[in-house]
Amino acid sequence: MADDALPGLPSQPADVAWPEQAWPRGKTGEHVDAAKLNALLAGRFHAAQPQDIGETHALIVVQRGRMVLEHYAPGFDAQTTYRSWSVAKSITHALVGILIRMGRISLDDPVMAPEWRSPGDPRQHITLDHLLRMSSGLAFVEDYEDDEVSDVLEMLYGPGRPDVGAYAAQKALIHPPGRVCSYSSGTTNIISRFLTKALGEAGAGFEAFMRDELFGPIGIHSARPKFDAAGTFIGSSFCFLFLPGFFFLLGGQFCKRNHFQTSTNSILYIFFKMFF
Repeated sequence: MADDALPGLPSQPADVAWPEQAWPRGKTGEHVDAAKLNALLAGRFHAAQPQDIGETHALIVVQRGRMVLEHYAPGFDAQTTYRSWSVAKSITHALVGILIRMGRISLDDPVMAPEWRSPGDPRQHITLDHLLRMSSGLAFVEDYEDDEVSDVLEMLYGPGRPDVGAYAAQKALIHPPGRVCSYSSGTTNIISRFLTKALGEAGAGFEAFMRDELFGPIGIHSARPKFDAAGTFIGSSFCFLFLPGFFFLLGGQFCKRNHFQTSTNSILYIFFKMFF
């Protein structure tokens, strides 16, 4: 699916501020019953939370670029960082867009993981674009039940933990690249290892790149990305931070710069492919 086949994304409205160091504050609209809303929040954010909603630590509501509601459970506040889980994939995709903008990589680049370099290995046809769209064709079981076969748990917590990219890359090809979309945290970590090689920096050097090119320009100072023993950002799952997302809503733009439009479209493609 070509990027230009996706629906257009909105530009920044002229009367909406860019949330750089802090979110501009606003008020809920007159149509909101403040007393009813506060009573609802009081019943959801206390030590003994109702079982029907699970465990909720924070609620932030942003309307037209302004934070109109902010509420935390006891023991949590605006300085608390959270494990991102798969929101880290959006961070990884943003880094892809930045490196494309810098001219370091392109969507059509063959990934050529070390595990695929034997003559005639069909995995050599897998491109960065295939991985971004989660249509690499590689086997990967995205199952989070401990009593079932789970590649994702083995990768994050088991034998694959020292080198998450290598663990995912050694999987067999079960579909031709580009034919089948299958959600896989493994493919994101192959991307992350590919970015490490393209940048020529791992571990602390790669983290500095993340801060200089992504987190710093958009005012995210709480981010704590996690790396495996090989120095690869665990881009599928592990970044502790106050979660980002606003820049993707604006079509990959932030502070009037197009940081990652291509990456944004790839994320939208996966969303529509998986759920519609």
